[in-house]
Amino acid sequence: MAAAPFVQALKAFRHPYSDITAPALAIYALGDQWQGPEAIWRVACRDRFAAETADAHVIELQASHYLFIDRRDDVLAAMRAFLS
Repeated sequence: MAAAPFVQALKAFRHPYSDITAPALAIYALGDQWQGPEAIWRVACRDRFAAETADAHVIELQASHYLFIDRRDDVLAAMRAFLS
């Protein structure tokens, strides 16, 4: 797979979430395609964001990677609620 080096680098990177001081919204896709090691990594990313970001807001939607298309209305509603 040509993207393998990119994926490995992405998995190795650890964002300094504790540096985020403003409220932060993260919307995660829960799709059937996320299984095995990929699913474990995604859950770990979500959990670390929630634990390390001072004012984290986490939403999970059943959707593909393109949840902003699959669940457009839900994404917009979540963003509007977060920003209000």
